[in-house]
Amino acid sequence: MIIERTTPTKENQFDGTSSAHDSSPLSTDVNFFNSLIAPSSSPHKETNHTSPKNAISEVSDKLDVLTKSMTKSLRALSERGRIDEARKYPGHLSDAVLLTHIAVKSIGKSAQCVDKICNLQ
Repeated sequence: MIIERTTPTKENQFDGTSSAHDSSPLSTDVNFFNSLIAPSSSPHKETNHTSPKNAISEVSDKLDVLTKSMTKSLRALSERGRIDEARKYPGHLSDAVLLTHIAVKSIGKSAQCVDKICNLQ
């Protein structure tokens, strides 16, 4: 992939890049990517942002909720007046099993993809 040469202006020039171009198109690509990787000169403010959850932690949280619901439904089986709550148990169990199978399949396929990418060296 060769990036077309243009004359940079003050508006579109990245920090840390010079306006002089090397003679090789490959070095132009390298300079472009290096300029994007270079740390910015602006100071970073410390903020208390929560990082977004990844898929595994979301599945884990959902399984925790399903486990608590299943426990509540199983306890309702021993009480006579809570039949409606006890009838929710099969649905919760089915959801938990399906979610577990989907998570295992997804993680396995992701590991295969990473393995294939690593073997492309």
